[in-house]
Amino acid sequence: MERRGRIAKMRLIMKQLTKKIL
Repeated sequence: MERRGRIAKMRLIMKQLTKKIL
């Protein structure tokens, strides 16, 4: 559960970063 949450958070941060960059 913790691993999934960490991956989800990392994915969300990456998505937000790509949106900001784009």
